[in-house]
Amino acid sequence: MSDKAMDRIQALGKQLSPSSTSVEDSGIPPIKKVAGKSAGPRVGGKVIIITGANSPLGIGRASAHQFAENGARAVYICDRDGTHLEAHRRELLALYPGVEVHTREFDAADEAAVRAIVDDAVQRYGRLDVFFANAGVTGRPAVFTDIDGAEFLRVLDTNVTSVFLAAKYAAPAMTKTSPEKPEGGGSIVATASVAGLRSNAGPTAYSASKAAVISVAQTAAFQLAGTGVRVNAVCPGLIETGMTAPTFEAARARGTERRIGQLNPARRAGCADEVARAVLFLGSDEASYVNGQAWAVDGGLSAGHPFSWIKRKSREEWRAHIEDALEKKSRNELSRRLQYILRSTEDRTGLDDVYPYNISEDMLQEGDVAEVWEEDHENEDGDEDEIEVALDEDKAVGMESQAKAGNEKATNENGERNTNP
Repeated sequence: MSDKAMDRIQALGKQLSPSSTSVEDSGIPPIKKVAGKSAGPRVGGKVIIITGANSPLGIGRASAHQFAENGARAVYICDRDGTHLEAHRRELLALYPGVEVHTREFDAADEAAVRAIVDDAVQRYGRLDVFFANAGVTGRPAVFTDIDGAEFLRVLDTNVTSVFLAAKYAAPAMTKTSPEKPEGGGSIVATASVAGLRSNAGPTAYSASKAAVISVAQTAAFQLAGTGVRVNAVCPGLIETGMTAPTFEAARARGTERRIGQLNPARRAGCADEVARAVLFLGSDEASYVNGQAWAVDGGLSAGHPFSWIKRKSREEWRAHIEDALEKKSRNELSRRLQYILRSTEDRTGLDDVYPYNISEDMLQEGDVAEVWEEDHENEDGDEDEIEVALDEDKAVGMESQAKAGNEKATNENGERNTNP
């Protein structure tokens, strides 16, 4: 090798190897960092408030663990139902001794209570950095014609007013500065839902409220321009929580748990920790340029229109299934027969295992069955040809099993709970 070639190799090696020469001296500008190490505490020293944190299976509890594990100075866990709050507090203190944990029992739609907890955080710590507005209720799983205005507004009050109040009182508190927090700013995260992004993912009041949560988050984000306070929403899909527990328990009892969530690209349901990690990111400085967004955490469900391949049965088989059900004049039988018709092989997702928010049994009319028959009767193709059928995951659910689960899930005369999915 010539001396000239050797000199070139040595020069290249010096450029690639670590050197005592500073980045500035090399002419390469340093990377501007907006947060600490991603592998380190992501919310170090921050003060966090979480509502809807009582459920042992819930997103609120899972988020409290993520914030505590990632260096939060203090975490307030709050709920209208305080059954498990003290147990959660002891668990957090045992696992993360450096964090201060406070429990509060109040209605997240109570303006005085929300103002009081924000004031408490500021008085104790001189700062508020993250408010995770997670409290919510589903309301009854009923058709919109079967609920009255008062019931509709109760759902909106808990789900939407709570987010509005969180933003109203948390945002000004987050702008306060101190020696430990020289620049104002913070993050408000609200729990919405896939039901707020698309129809047929939940009861009318619930869906409307979650769409409103997204709108409040986006509107507030613009009205807080220049303050350093960001507002975002997370939109969970099918997540195993206290709200959806009846669906999962029923599937396990039938041995069909693996079928849950098969119509989203991930082909499974999610867990609370997966949503909590998205909440952690949005609450951290790593998300400093994420604002006014509605983040779907749904396995890809909202990215398109789910579909499945089903094998078309012969006209005689269709006729046998439908006419037998019509003769029995049984709503339950109609439900079962229609579900069977819409399935293909044994691997086809059981419609009662797909999504927890169900169309009630009474919504299945004989006309639906007749329409299915008419569409098939007009098809003169071969008996065994396959067709692609678009199925909305949020609607393709088991009417019979979900109506039963909805009744079992009711915790009071309104069937409401104060912990979000």
